[in-house]
Amino acid sequence: MSIRCLGGFRIEVDGSGVDCAAARPRTVSLLRLLAVHAGAAVHRDVLLEALWPGLAPEPGRRNLHVTLSRARRLLAGAGAGATLIRDGAAYALWSTGNDVREFDRITAPTLRGAPAELGTLRRTLALYRGDLLPEEGPAEWVVGERYRLRTAAARLCALVAAAELRQGRIPAAVAVAERGLELDAYEDAAWRVLLAARRESGDVAAATRVRARYTRLLNGS
Repeated sequence: MSIRCLGGFRIEVDGSGVDCAAARPRTVSLLRLLAVHAGAAVHRDVLLEALWPGLAPEPGRRNLHVTLSRARRLLAGAGAGATLIRDGAAYALWSTGNDVREFDRITAPTLRGAPAELGTLRRTLALYRGDLLPEEGPAEWVVGERYRLRTAAARLCALVAAAELRQGRIPAAVAVAERGLELDAYEDAAWRVLLAARRESGDVAAATRVRARYTRLLNGS
């Protein structure tokens, strides 16, 4: 079973998507919450607070028990019945592939300064298809993680753009730097690479426009 959370939620079993359309919204939210943790066990209290905030413990636990049962039936119907695992008072969703886990596996050490090949960084950046679980909207349990991943993707864009520029691939450097700024307009490293790429291309007018955009941003206009 593989799971995608970036840019939209999708579960695949042997290459076929699991149809969650008929499942109850809370059941799908439970699966999404477990998926974000990429196989790590999530304590029952965390699930209760995220999915039934403010509800008394006993009815909350009943709701969780029923929702877990529904989630297991959904996965079992798709041939993945043994993937929702209990570990004491915690639960985990096991998978062979998880885009959040794979994205973090390369991005986290790279942003701390560990070297990585450009091809690896490109493939990692390609995993970031969009914001984390947009289907969950502003749910409190996803907002912080969504921001973290978006910021990491913006910083990764700046690194990839700089590497593209060093290898003389100016259009690629511009495209990736611009993508980083779409994710985080305040990513200074992306601005620097974009300006350097425009200057290196000899396009003085484009470089001037980049400088003006950056100045307007800093001035709040």
